[in-house]
Amino acid sequence: MAVAAYATLRSLSHVLDNLQHPARLCRLHVDTKQIQSFQEKVQFLLDFLEVHSQRISEEIRDLGRQIADVAAEAEEVVDRHVVDQLRDRSQEESHCMAALSSFCLDINKMIENINSLTKELTMKVKEEWTDVHEEQQIVSLPVRSSEVLPSGGKKSTMVGFDKHLERIVDELTRGEPDLQILPIVGMGGIGSHESYTMHFLDEDQSWNLFCQKAFAQEGCPYPELGEIGENIVKSCNGLPLAIVVIGGLLASSNMTREYWKFVAKNVNAFRNSKDHEGGLKILSLSYNNLPIHLKSCFLYMRVFPEDYEIRVSELTKLWIAEGFLKPIRGKSLEEVAEKYLRDLIDRNLILSRAFGYDGSTKTCEIHDLLRDLCLREYETEHFIYIPKVQRVSVVCEKEDKYFVCGLGTALQRIDLNEVHDASQLTSLASVLVCNTCRDICTSLNKTRLVRVRLLSKNGQSGESCEEEILHPTSLRYLEVKKLSNLEFLSPSTIALLWKQHTFTFLWSPVSNKIVLLPSEIWDMPHLRHFLGPSHVILPDQEVGQNSIIMETLHTVSNIKNFRCTDEVLERMPNLKTLGLSFLEEMAGRNGRTIVSTILSIYKTSKHFLDDLKWWRAENICFPNLERLSLSWMWELEEIPLVIGDIPTLHLICLEGCKGSLYDSAKQIVEEQHDNGNESLQLYIDEERYQIDSSS
Repeated sequence: MAVAAYATLRSLSHVLDNLQHPARLCRLHVDTKQIQSFQEKVQFLLDFLEVHSQRISEEIRDLGRQIADVAAEAEEVVDRHVVDQLRDRSQEESHCMAALSSFCLDINKMIENINSLTKELTMKVKEEWTDVHEEQQIVSLPVRSSEVLPSGGKKSTMVGFDKHLERIVDELTRGEPDLQILPIVGMGGIGSHESYTMHFLDEDQSWNLFCQKAFAQEGCPYPELGEIGENIVKSCNGLPLAIVVIGGLLASSNMTREYWKFVAKNVNAFRNSKDHEGGLKILSLSYNNLPIHLKSCFLYMRVFPEDYEIRVSELTKLWIAEGFLKPIRGKSLEEVAEKYLRDLIDRNLILSRAFGYDGSTKTCEIHDLLRDLCLREYETEHFIYIPKVQRVSVVCEKEDKYFVCGLGTALQRIDLNEVHDASQLTSLASVLVCNTCRDICTSLNKTRLVRVRLLSKNGQSGESCEEEILHPTSLRYLEVKKLSNLEFLSPSTIALLWKQHTFTFLWSPVSNKIVLLPSEIWDMPHLRHFLGPSHVILPDQEVGQNSIIMETLHTVSNIKNFRCTDEVLERMPNLKTLGLSFLEEMAGRNGRTIVSTILSIYKTSKHFLDDLKWWRAENICFPNLERLSLSWMWELEEIPLVIGDIPTLHLICLEGCKGSLYDSAKQIVEEQHDNGNESLQLYIDEERYQIDSSS
């Protein structure tokens, strides 16, 4: 239960941070000293769990569930009071004092609960460790199981391990007096840390290992099974654990073509056998030795279907939305998420599938066996209480919509409390949820809802209808898909989603769809990413003394006719990616100024300025630019040559542009190469441009 306690405490810590944001404090009635005190107590438990989680006994683990329950309840309490205060808007002093008093009273109860559990936890730990005078660190390797690995005196060799073994023995026998620990990482289920990394097996190594496990010899002694066996091995993707488990299964079977074909068609058949449990036990060694801050991120992989290719950009946003990440000074949460992902990939608990221009992982996946481990461990931990991620569809049809995931089977209807804007009234609203969402969100029945009204217009028929979407007030990540022309009606209740991090708008392949957002979007100071089709229109920002600074806003992507004035950009001081598209009259008037302005600020710029023809610039205007991406800029003739002189620039990516633009980019790279700058890379339509060294 330590993972559940850590995950819910970490999420609560983020909520308490959000509550103390200046933009929130000027609109809420909060005792900041009380909140800071609460935050310190939460942080103490987080620090304690980071240090001691792997040495906590089963008895103490029971306290973990109690801590998780209290942390989840505290987050619900904060959410309830914040939403109630935001929707009330009363300025009467007596009313404000009553709201403050009620909030303080409930927070004090949460503090008392946390204090009680902290005292009990520290006392139990002290009792258990009283007689421990010294601690020994042990290098753990998986114990061989007769159900999975050869036994009875047979020689068992780890294929591809010879060179690694020589280096490991050298590390351990250097004669240095101090005890050293050399954790081994790599092939899933074998290691636990980062000190020494081993890799997946190639095709020959995989086949040799399979033959050792299935036949206890080199090569396949049954010619009629060779081709089938090779297909089975290929399905293991070089993962030694999968090869060992399936090889052990076939070793104890009848060596018939029919049976082997059955296994080849359904390599997951072993999951119902003892071999599967043995495989999970081996995998558990890797999981159990993970730092606790990585465990919740790993277990979250259970939400993805089998064999699903996961976009890293989406996964990191989801981890942030769930509140799993520990802030690191000097790094954004996105950078922390990328580090967590690299750590899990290094341990082969998550597999890289596709890579970006710079070699970073673009998509990833999780092996079926590892996903099984996630499912099993999550049954114990259950650290997601209420939904923070929602996917919905908006169409002009009178049909029920799935409340959380936007899809699913085995649906059930449940009644949840709905809050109403500018009122303290609540009512019951009926929503559809699938069994999977009910299983993941253990306190789904405690979710409170807010109703957002939209006007959906069919572009072909011209018909329009009013739509209403019910969102959980706990929401942090929203994906809206299958859009027609859409307008958020004002006044909008969307600002009641006060913890919102990410908006993603997806639309059908039909072009010319427009999404008009409400002005309340600028009252959401925790917004980090805004992703939409090229026809999303953001409202003009009212710049004034009480304007909210969007300090965490990193991405504004694919926005139509965005007015990039100095005043607007000053409200987005940490924006890193800005994707723009302009109608003809806008591009002609503002295009050149906008390009120069945004490149002077951001490290990454991505542009869709359809009608921009000429771009004049000086390199001193763009001191921080690291990556320039230009897509579908059909009219732009060339990139200014001085762009190549920017010392931080290392990557130019072009797609769907004119030939003259490509030629100018090639000239930039070639000139830089001649001047000794070989680090600048150019990709044209996803292909790297290679300079002919012979010319």
